Amino acid sequence: MSTNTTAPGKSKPRQPLIVRRRIKIGQALILPSLFIVLFVRHPWPEGSYIDFALDTIGYALLLAGVLGRLWCTLYIGGRKQSTLQQTGPYSMVRHPLYVCNLLIALGICVLSQNLILLALVLAYFVWQYRTTIRFEEAELARIFEEEHAQYTKSVPCFIPKVSALRFDPPETVNLKPLKSEVVRAGVFLSLVPLFHLLSLLQENGVLPSLIRLP
Repeated sequence: MSTNTTAPGKSKPRQPLIVRRRIKIGQALILPSLFIVLFVRHPWPEGSYIDFALDTIGYALLLAGVLGRLWCTLYIGGRKQSTLQQTGPYSMVRHPLYVCNLLIALGICVLSQNLILLALVLAYFVWQYRTTIRFEEAELARIFEEEHAQYTKSVPCFIPKVSALRFDPPETVNLKPLKSEVVRAGVFLSLVPLFHLLSLLQENGVLPSLIRLP
């Protein structure tokens, strides 16, 4: 981990539109995603082996993503622009928060057991995060220069290198972003009983299935 060493004379890269508007883009996708979850139904019955297997995988992905984000926040919370974090989860992968976001999104999709939602989420992640990561890498290179160059040589961008894990504890813990992350984790985990309720409503015909997947 290092302190901010912004190089003089280097201009800050302009944020691409997709990065500047990513929150609004995500909000715009909520309504079609909600429609898909409510009115598109999978063909296998509740309580089947497929249902059990998908639930188990979904739980594992969601929990891994939630715990991973908490772990990342211990190291980077409130210090993203002031330090080049290289320990903890950042010793395995340069963008662990985005990896955890993907795990959470995949977990939610698997729990919904909805292939259309899964395709939509994957397409959005590829479109959004390719541009966002490219921009953030350019910004970190501008700020930390040679140190960032060395970091990119030894630590992969998105696929974790587990063998490189360093368990060094964070020097300090910023409680404010950690508290916010705990609240966010609670919101994500609350989706589990919600999906079960929606499945039961669909199974009993309370929610109409406008589209039934083959």
